[in-house]
Amino acid sequence: MTNRMTVALRPPQICWMIGILILCLAFSGCSIRSQPIESRRANLKEQMRTGDINPAQFAKVQPGMTKAELLSLVGPPQEGIRAPSGGFFTSFLVNYGELTYEHPAFPSPMPFRVGLSTKDNSVVDVEQPFSLPVLLNQLPVPELLTPRHLSEIQHYPRYVDFRWKPCFSELDVAYEIELWSANPSSQWDDIKRLAEGKLHPNQLIGKITTEVPYVAFELIGKGRYLWRVRARTALIEGPWSEVRLVDSAQ
Repeated sequence: MTNRMTVALRPPQICWMIGILILCLAFSGCSIRSQPIESRRANLKEQMRTGDINPAQFAKVQPGMTKAELLSLVGPPQEGIRAPSGGFFTSFLVNYGELTYEHPAFPSPMPFRVGLSTKDNSVVDVEQPFSLPVLLNQLPVPELLTPRHLSEIQHYPRYVDFRWKPCFSELDVAYEIELWSANPSSQWDDIKRLAEGKLHPNQLIGKITTEVPYVAFELIGKGRYLWRVRARTALIEGPWSEVRLVDSAQ
C-alpha cells in the first residue's frame, strides 16, 4: 500500500501564493540596469537623426523662413516636400528625423518636424525635442569650489578633493575634469595657453569623466598643477571652466 498525502489549499492560501508568483515574475522581467555615462551617450547618439539632422542647426529654424532658407539651413526633409492635395489644409508637417530616448520602461520618440504652409511652403511651426539653450550648446560653465586658486597642498599622500557646483540640463549631465602640469617658470603663460586650448598635450596628466560634481586626484610629486572642468550631455559639450593652479609643496 502506498501512502499518499494530499494537501488542500484554502482560498486565502491560493491568493497569497498567486500574489507572490506575480511579484516574482514582475521583478524578474523588469529589472533596470544602470549604464555607464559613456554607454548611454553612445546609445543616444546611435538613435539620433534618421535624416542626419544636426540639432544645433535645426534649433535655428524659425517660423517665417522661406522654403529656400529652410533647405539652405538644414537641407531637405526625409521624404521631401509634398503638400497634400485638396483645399482643406493650410499647413502640413515634414519629418527631419527623431531621437529615441531609451528609457528602460518607456522608450519615447522625440521628433524633429517642421510645419510648412500649403500656399508657399514657408515655415509656420517647428517641433524639436529640446529647448534652445540645450541645442545651442549653452550648458552652464561649472563654478569651481575647491581647491582654491593658488592653493598649496602640504599633506601626504597628496590626494586632492576637486569640487564644483553641479550643472543642470534636460539630459543627464556628466563632467570632464582635466589635470595638467604647469611649468614653474611660465605658469601664468600656461594658464593662458590652457584657457585658449594651446597647452602642449604632453602636459596633460589625467582626464576623468564623472556623473557627480567632485573627484579625487593623487598628485604625483612636487610641482604646480592646473585643473579645469566642463559639463557635457549625450549631445553637446559645454564650455570649460576657469583654470585654477594648485601647488604641491611636499
